[in-house]
Amino acid sequence: MTSYNTPRSAVRLFLSALCAAILISACGGTGTTDESSSNSFSSDQPLHIVISEINYHDASDSDANDFIELFNNHDEEVAVTGWCIRGVGFCFTDVTILQPGTYLVVTGSQFGGRLGNKGERIRLVDAQENIRDEVTYADSDPWPESADGDGDSLHRLDLTSPADSHTAWVAGVPTPGQAMPEMLLRTGADNQPRFSSVEHVSSPTAFASVTVMARNGQASSAQLHYRYNFENEATVKMTKNAEDQWTANIPGAPAGTLIRYRLTSRVQGREVVWPDADNGIVYDGTVVATPVASALPKLQWFMEETEFRRLRNNRKLHGDEGFAAVFAYDGEIVDNAVIRIKGQESRGRNKNKYKVTLPQGHTWKMNGLLRASVDEFGLHSMLTDKSFSRELLTYDLQTLAGGMSQQVFPVRLELNNEFYGLYLYHEQPDSRWRKLHGFDNATVVIKGERISTLRPGHVLRTDEEMNIDYRRQTQTDNFNMDEIRWLISEVNQVDEKVISFAYKHIDIPQVVNALAVARVSQHVELEHKNWMMFYDPRDEKWRFQAIDHDLNFGKKWTAGCASRCDEVFANPYMNYMEANRFGRIFIRIPEFRSMLDRRTRSLADAFLSEGRIESRLDELHKVMQVDAELDIEKWGQYGIRQAMREGQDLIVNNYVIPKRGFYFRPDNKYLPVSQARNMSYTISGTKPVKITSTDSIAIDISGVSLPTLRGKVPPGTVLNPGQSAVFVDSRAPRPVLQPDDLHIFVEPIKPN
Repeated sequence: MTSYNTPRSAVRLFLSALCAAILISACGGTGTTDESSSNSFSSDQPLHIVISEINYHDASDSDANDFIELFNNHDEEVAVTGWCIRGVGFCFTDVTILQPGTYLVVTGSQFGGRLGNKGERIRLVDAQENIRDEVTYADSDPWPESADGDGDSLHRLDLTSPADSHTAWVAGVPTPGQAMPEMLLRTGADNQPRFSSVEHVSSPTAFASVTVMARNGQASSAQLHYRYNFENEATVKMTKNAEDQWTANIPGAPAGTLIRYRLTSRVQGREVVWPDADNGIVYDGTVVATPVASALPKLQWFMEETEFRRLRNNRKLHGDEGFAAVFAYDGEIVDNAVIRIKGQESRGRNKNKYKVTLPQGHTWKMNGLLRASVDEFGLHSMLTDKSFSRELLTYDLQTLAGGMSQQVFPVRLELNNEFYGLYLYHEQPDSRWRKLHGFDNATVVIKGERISTLRPGHVLRTDEEMNIDYRRQTQTDNFNMDEIRWLISEVNQVDEKVISFAYKHIDIPQVVNALAVARVSQHVELEHKNWMMFYDPRDEKWRFQAIDHDLNFGKKWTAGCASRCDEVFANPYMNYMEANRFGRIFIRIPEFRSMLDRRTRSLADAFLSEGRIESRLDELHKVMQVDAELDIEKWGQYGIRQAMREGQDLIVNNYVIPKRGFYFRPDNKYLPVSQARNMSYTISGTKPVKITSTDSIAIDISGVSLPTLRGKVPPGTVLNPGQSAVFVDSRAPRPVLQPDDLHIFVEPIKPN
């Protein structure tokens, strides 16, 4: 059996053999890495090593005395060997370790280029070309001019926040290799000619005035500019008290009015604005309170009529393209967001799905409604789901199963204060979501589109052709498809080699858990599309997640009606995913099938238990019925008209009850018997921890406590008789173990 030192070498060996047999052009280009191919900066990137001070024009006028200072924010040492400072052409070629809380100075005499006296874009990139920090400074207003040869340098005020804005820096005496003077740190924010501590009354009652307060110690005058909905701006003067607080009132307005405002002042002959012009948001504001119309969270969407028509007429946009809109929840607004139509079938329908992208650098938690702050989100139409319940049930199942999930909940969506539809807030599987589930910016993410079954012949396509069905979500600049080609080549080998590959390069518990969720929810499209795969170079393993759950829980997809079929049915689906070569591993190979069947039984026992789904559907109907009826009245339905309750009854009668019959058969034809309360296994070691099954059947040990690792056994961990699992607390490549030992990363439980 051929052995590879690393997955990357496996990719190269495979492609070399492939290119020897076919035209080189079919293999696609791999590209080279240079300054232009660096990954773009992400606010998700940990600010461990930051640019803390810049002396770009020393008072001596000698470039050799210029310097860039770095600081280690992390609580551990960081090796910056191989890192570079783009903009001055300097790289750390020698072994360089930066201890926690220490500074490192790179002087003009060390780098071949020089810091521009008029301004410069500086980027700190790691050895993988990820941008770890960046700033573009200038020598003129609004940047401090005293740093331009007058003896000062630029000091960063907050070493834990992004700094590509003049408001994040203050001028002061250079202190290379030392902390910023405490006096400068204390007065830095006050020395900035800007507004701070801006506050306003949120969700005022109809016709009640809105008081806006802000601090600005340097302004001699200040103005508040406000607008109702999309009317022209009005301006009022602000008054100042003895504590440098400026105040003004916005006259009251009718219920539902979008009120937005901005502030301006003159300081030392120049205009200061708030919100800051660098942050992508033009206004802050609120919405005048309206009466409660339903039991659902009310998401308010405001958009000019001309922009809305453009949105509805343009159904081909992708990525972060779109049209300007404002969103609000519970009086809290996000100005200057971007919205576009998303999805596949949705693009051709009257009721569309939407993707909303926040202004760059901004996040939203919807006033605490979301489990984590987001910078984009989806609004799903439930066009194909007359029960309005399928995606919500899937999220419930994902939550119960543990592992990866996308937060989903129903909202009453209003457009310019009129009912627009019953929609689902849908968490996007973007970089922030990936970070939530333990991935970093180096993770390769592939989305299965159209026909993405990992058939052997697919590797013969060019990179561009592969990217149609295997859509790359990360490293899209100068990308190649090496990783997915390597995966396809490995999963189509003989079983012996596939087994070896799986134990080394697949996170088996994670995939077992994800596939078991897909089985219990009957994800009908997963065999050939609607999945995402994640390759993490840190441990050289693949992970898997199903997406798009509107046809789950019984919807039947057939030619002719496709996703709009009315038939609801249950199927054992024990061999489901077999056509997908990755899923086939867990269907055809007995030791992996045993794991999947055991985990499926665990989830079925918990989620399909008598009355559980029925009770959940009753809860959903109670809070959604009013808006569901309005939605049907506004948008209509395909096929036979059904009320929400009728759609839910079909789930219970045609799916849940028959599914219980399949999964809980007395003869255990489809799944093994329920797991006994007491499992038989041994546990040993501290770091790593090893658990060995001494049971006579496959056992699901998900959730077993691992105190020395400060965590629990991950969901989906199933041991066959006599099999062992080795648990570690860092993502690293699998060491030398017994061939069928599981190698499993444990996420430490964060303290409350």
